[in-house]
Amino acid sequence: MISTLPTYCLNRIFEFLEEDKATLHSCLLVSRLWCRISVEILWRNIWNFKWFNLAEIIRTLIICLPKESKDFLINNGITSIPISKPSLIPLPSIFIKITFSNLRILKLTSVVDVDILIKFLVNNGKNLENINLKIDSSDKNSLDLAIAEYCPNFKSLSIINP
Repeated sequence: MISTLPTYCLNRIFEFLEEDKATLHSCLLVSRLWCRISVEILWRNIWNFKWFNLAEIIRTLIICLPKESKDFLINNGITSIPISKPSLIPLPSIFIKITFSNLRILKLTSVVDVDILIKFLVNNGKNLENINLKIDSSDKNSLDLAIAEYCPNFKSLSIINP
C-alpha cells in the first residue's frame, strides 16, 4: 500500500521547487493533487517565466473570467473571446493568487470598482511607479490613501475623468 503525505506537507515541499520549473512540470503528471499544487506554484508568478507566451497566458486568463466580464470585453470591441475548455483544476481560484510584484506601470482605461483596485495595490503595489487611470474623481481620495500606504516607490499618478 502506498502511503501519501498530507497536502500541507506537499505544499511545503513544493514551495522549495518554486524556481525549478522543470521539476514542477514533472510533478504535474504524478497525480491530481500534485498537479493542483504544482499549477498553483507555477501560475503564482507567471511573469517570471523566461519562455512564456503572453498570448496564451491572456487567453487562459480570459477563459476564466465570469460571463459578465466576457460580455464587457465583447461590448468594448474585443470580439475574439476564447471558448472555455474543461479544466482539471479550478483555474479561477489559482488566478486569484497571481502576483504582479514586478509591475512598475499600471494603465487602466476603465475602473469599475475602486475597492478591487485598492486590493490589487495592497498585494502588488510595492514596485509600482506610475498609474494612469480613467476613474470618477469621487473615488480619488480612497485611491490616494491606498497609493500612499501600499506603493512605496510611487512617482506619478494620471487620472482622467470618464
